[in-house]
Amino acid sequence: MIQNIDANKLILEKITSVEREKEDFRNVSKRVGFYLAVGNLVSIFVQLIMVPVLIYCWGGALYGEWIIIFTIPAMLSLMDFGLIAVSNNLIDSLCGEKKYISSNRIYYNSIIFLSFLFAILIFSSIISWIVFKDYFSDIFLETNKNILGYLFFLMVADSIISIFLNHNSALYRTIDKFHWTANWQNSGRIFPLLGVALVALNGFFLLEAAIAMVMIRLIILLIMLFDIKKRIYWINSSWFYVSKRILRNILKNAIGFMALPISNLIVLHLTTILIAMSYSTIIVALFNSLRTFTRLIPQFVSIVGKSLWSEIAKNNNNEKKMYTYVLRRTLILSFFCLCGYLILGKVFFMKWTHSSLGFDNILFVFLILNAIGIALYTSLEVFLLAKNNANKYALIFFIVSFFQVFMGWIFSFQIGLFSYPFFGFLGTVFIVLYLILNIRCTADNEVD
Repeated sequence: MIQNIDANKLILEKITSVEREKEDFRNVSKRVGFYLAVGNLVSIFVQLIMVPVLIYCWGGALYGEWIIIFTIPAMLSLMDFGLIAVSNNLIDSLCGEKKYISSNRIYYNSIIFLSFLFAILIFSSIISWIVFKDYFSDIFLETNKNILGYLFFLMVADSIISIFLNHNSALYRTIDKFHWTANWQNSGRIFPLLGVALVALNGFFLLEAAIAMVMIRLIILLIMLFDIKKRIYWINSSWFYVSKRILRNILKNAIGFMALPISNLIVLHLTTILIAMSYSTIIVALFNSLRTFTRLIPQFVSIVGKSLWSEIAKNNNNEKKMYTYVLRRTLILSFFCLCGYLILGKVFFMKWTHSSLGFDNILFVFLILNAIGIALYTSLEVFLLAKNNANKYALIFFIVSFFQVFMGWIFSFQIGLFSYPFFGFLGTVFIVLYLILNIRCTADNEVD
């Protein structure tokens, strides 16, 4: 006990030298939101230029095969089963209470959990490759069949690196450096993509691009870990021990989060598969391109809520004021996005795709409405996720996600392709109303 007290005092002396005075949550939101917005702008710019660059270098067919390969880390990086969000929320909360020894133990126990998850991921990937190798290979017509195995496992390695990078980058929040978290995560997304573009421009193809992407992301992770060792003073391996109680606590809270990435996989990938089963490839390309374009709305609007994640996790007493602040600004930004997309969206989309995919006005309008609904709940759900209070919400989110895709598929035969975003919009309305009622009720009870 005395050792813990002395250790906490030692950490407090070090952290006091780097902590800022507590800011009003509005200033925190503006500062963090600025860095998130800049990072998103750069990330979107890189994503937009990647499409024409890779098509120019590789051609449409090979680019399409790269997209299939690239979905592997995109999907697997979502499957951390909530361990990252839960452990980082607990660490944020404990650091806010100056309980750095407990934070240290949660961090190292979460690493044990992630290591176990990585082992399962690697083992399941090997089994999947053995079982589905021939089926997987038949999809690729342009890529050399002999390198597909290398590509597959490079993407698995990339997903592991991404998960570990996201987990550790959140530690900067504990010393009130949320913008460093955003900067490292954006670097982990942007520079690997730039590496892929440079490889393609120099006349190389998929295998070299995959190697470059993995190596760049790994280098960023190693540099970040070295920086964390210098700056996060409460991390000390000598205070670590395996705690069954901590492991159970992390797992218990992670159960609710598990449904969220699974729900996103249903909405994004199951929808694409169902459309591909009923429509031509050009229609699939049109739907996915319009959806990608409109999903830029929640990517920006949700910054309002995400910028206060750390403040909410620290059990800030201003939750009711923060809720009003987030809701008002989210609605204002959503309104401006709606107007901008309705006025300029079609013109931009047609120039971006060189009018090669055509355009569907009704589909576009409902995709915009669906995206705005997503922006609203993504900004508001922070009030539940940041406090590890998401079990009921995650279950409702999963049910609504599955129901909206199922109804979209059923009605697509009667009313057309826009049934998917139509029922998606109805689903987001239900989720937003649930969040508003839940957050207001919780905030009112805390005030009372």
